[in-house]
Amino acid sequence: MNPDGLMRQSFIGLGDTVGLRGDGHVRSLLADGRGAFSVDEFSDDYTYRWRLSYAWGPPPFLVVIGMNPSTASCRRADPTVTRCARRAAALGLGGLEMVNLYGFISTLPTPMFELPEERRGGGLVGNQAILCAVDRSGGGPIVFAPGSDHRLRHRALEVELLLRGRGHPLQCLGTTQEGLPRHPTRVGYAVPVQPWSGSYAA
Repeated sequence: MNPDGLMRQSFIGLGDTVGLRGDGHVRSLLADGRGAFSVDEFSDDYTYRWRLSYAWGPPPFLVVIGMNPSTASCRRADPTVTRCARRAAALGLGGLEMVNLYGFISTLPTPMFELPEERRGGGLVGNQAILCAVDRSGGGPIVFAPGSDHRLRHRALEVELLLRGRGHPLQCLGTTQEGLPRHPTRVGYAVPVQPWSGSYAA
């Protein structure tokens, strides 16, 4: 781990993939037309994304933990990232740290879940990426938002316990009938960031 939080060593359990950092700027990311400076971090074959950061001001930043990455990068946002960034700005925060339970890039969850658990980009490397994002956030709120797919529950519980065990309170954007955090694209901006005291253990 370098001092700036970037992963440069081989990723544990994912072969000899080395982190590739990209720096960019995304225009018109926020509702008021502002853009953002951005940083991403991918495996060398672009199968996994470990980091996606957008900054338009100083910390604290909003941390959002989703299920797995789509195709967003430091030069191109997607609908989920855009909604999360605009929510962060509305809260008066200076940026967004977008991380995931799994690092495997897929626009649909099924192809990822067809892989063995060790190839989905969770485990020690996924945990490291999440903890680095929390450190970079400067104490910003941590929104747990991977959704309620039953196939992610074991991994979601692992991350939930990891963060709570380090004293980080978790928040959400509302919950399902089961008490699990909703996905950001399924929640309107009128729904506030709120404490989440539930668990994937239930």
